[in-house]
Amino acid sequence: MINPPMRGPGEKVGGLYHFGRMLDKIRLHLRGKLPEEYRPNYGWGLGLDGFSCGFLGVAFEDVEAQVVAGGSDEEILEWCFATGMRPNKVQTRVLERIRPQAGVGRRRGPRDAQSKGRGRHDGTRRLVDDFQTDRFPRGQSRGRRNR
Repeated sequence: MINPPMRGPGEKVGGLYHFGRMLDKIRLHLRGKLPEEYRPNYGWGLGLDGFSCGFLGVAFEDVEAQVVAGGSDEEILEWCFATGMRPNKVQTRVLERIRPQAGVGRRRGPRDAQSKGRGRHDGTRRLVDDFQTDRFPRGQSRGRRNR
């Protein structure tokens, strides 16, 4: 989809990237107007929606319930802060370093030279997939070195 009917992931709500886009996707889903390509991953704990909820310490389903109850984006974000966690300045800076513009969720096609032949079932990849597979190959320790 060239122009999805939602905000871009780089637009901030309350100082946080992607939060407004997540709320837009929830509202579109509730109205039955979420574009087809977003439906298979809707509500998953993976991706930027799950990352945002995990960062704030709230469940996606609870955020969805707040959207159903009504309220502005800022009111829902305040609810997230009160229920989960309000990020401090350092945490917000860390989150900004991995924001969507940095390409965390950017999909790559199967012909992308950086894909290295590893792909998801639909033939697309994300930068996160490369980090997880290149940095820590299967069986290698994530903490101390293998001896």
